[in-house]
Amino acid sequence: MNSSEAKPRFSSHYKQVPLQQYGIDFLDHQLLFGKTALDGSTWFQMEAHGFQMRDVYQDPDLAVYHGQDFLKYRVHKMNVGPFGFSPHTETSDPIIRPYRPKQTRNDKLVRRRFKYKPF
Repeated sequence: MNSSEAKPRFSSHYKQVPLQQYGIDFLDHQLLFGKTALDGSTWFQMEAHGFQMRDVYQDPDLAVYHGQDFLKYRVHKMNVGPFGFSPHTETSDPIIRPYRPKQTRNDKLVRRRFKYKPF
């Protein structure tokens, strides 16, 4: 399960969004990500033990570990990640950062030339 490529993955997060979600494996952990809406922001969550049905055949223990993590989440109402618990979940105090495109040197020159003023 050691791969740095994003693989399509099922998850229970943002079920109402009809877009594929993905996971990137690192050791026994997984970085899970997807969209909050069709035109929404990208979300991500680190999981202590990622889970895919196709992985169960190679490592059946992953289903047990992921199940244990889920029970810990239900009891503590906190995300269970590779470095411990986090109070930030999609339904409880999510951390949301607005997207701000990086300005290039050319952008600054154009604004100076045309005396661009943001709203």
